[in-house]
Amino acid sequence: MVFQRSEIQKITIPHRGRSALIGTAIGGGAGAIIGFGVGTGNDGFLGKNAFRGALSAVCGVLGGVAGATTGGLTDFAHSTVYKAP
Repeated sequence: MVFQRSEIQKITIPHRGRSALIGTAIGGGAGAIIGFGVGTGNDGFLGKNAFRGALSAVCGVLGGVAGATTGGLTDFAHSTVYKAP
């Protein structure tokens, strides 16, 4: 295929893997912090803060999966090679 320069608006290089990894880190960290906050001060029958670690881990994994999915689908870490003036 041949395109005229005037028809080209932008050229980008996709980095879906990098975007998924960044999304995993952000989502996993946010999920772990949320799980830690939810588990802190829990006065259940096992005592205060009994499930803090488990909730942090579960929420971290769920957040990581959500972040990887979002990062892979949106590809926010792409590189722009050319952009029309």
